[in-house]
Amino acid sequence: MSKPKKRGREPERVRAETKPFLDIPIDEAVKIIKGMKVVTYYRVASALGVKVGVAKRLVDELARKGIVEYVVGVGRERVFKPVIEERVEAA
Repeated sequence: MSKPKKRGREPERVRAETKPFLDIPIDEAVKIIKGMKVVTYYRVASALGVKVGVAKRLVDELARKGIVEYVVGVGRERVFKPVIEERVEAA
């Protein structure tokens, strides 16, 4: 015997609000990223509320500027770490 089909509508999935653009200043985004231990495209997208493609472009640009450093990559996923600026004090 086959299972009877359900009548009615299925509840719609609730998707997180993501934006196809970065609506906060880049300085604020860099501040958030520097607070992370590990930087991935998905973590940046979740933290900033943007799409993964936007986060990818941002992280790649920050890597070119030397703000984050590439660590390892497997397949399409890349792992970066923030570059910690060491201050040298005059003695």
